[in-house]
Amino acid sequence: MQMKTILAMALAIGCLIGTMIPAIAQPGKGQSKKSNPVGRWEKVGEQPVKRVKDWDDFNLKSYYSYNAIKLRVLHSRVHFDQMVIVFDNGKSIDIPLNREIAENGESRIIDLPTDRRKISKVRFKYSTKGLFNDRAVVQVWGRRS
Repeated sequence: MQMKTILAMALAIGCLIGTMIPAIAQPGKGQSKKSNPVGRWEKVGEQPVKRVKDWDDFNLKSYYSYNAIKLRVLHSRVHFDQMVIVFDNGKSIDIPLNREIAENGESRIIDLPTDRRKISKVRFKYSTKGLFNDRAVVQVWGRRS
C-alpha cells in the first residue's frame, strides 16, 4: 500500500471515531422521546412551590404510561401532606405522604396500579420550610412501563 492511502484511511477512521465520541459521552442527547426505553426514569413535571400550606396541581405533558413515580425537591425542603394522582381515564388515587423531603432529596418510589398508569395530573398538599426567600422546586419523575 502506498503511504498516502494509509494516511487517508487513518484520517477517515479518526474522523469517524471523533464524530462518535460525543454521542457516546452524552447518552440521551439527540434521541427522540419515542426512543425512551421502558424502565427508565424521566422528569415529567417541574414546578416552583409557594411558601405557604397549599394545594398545587402539576399538569403532566407526557404520552407515556408509568408504573411508578417519585418526587425530587430542589432549593429548600418541603413537607408533603398528601398527593392525589389523576389518570387520563378520570380515576384517581389518594396517597397520604406526611413526609418531609430535604433540599435536593427525593421521595420513596411510589408504585402505581397496573390498570391506571397514564397520568394526566398530580395534585399535592404541602408546606415549605426554610428561610424567607427560599423557593422550593418540586419535580415529578416517572418510570416508564
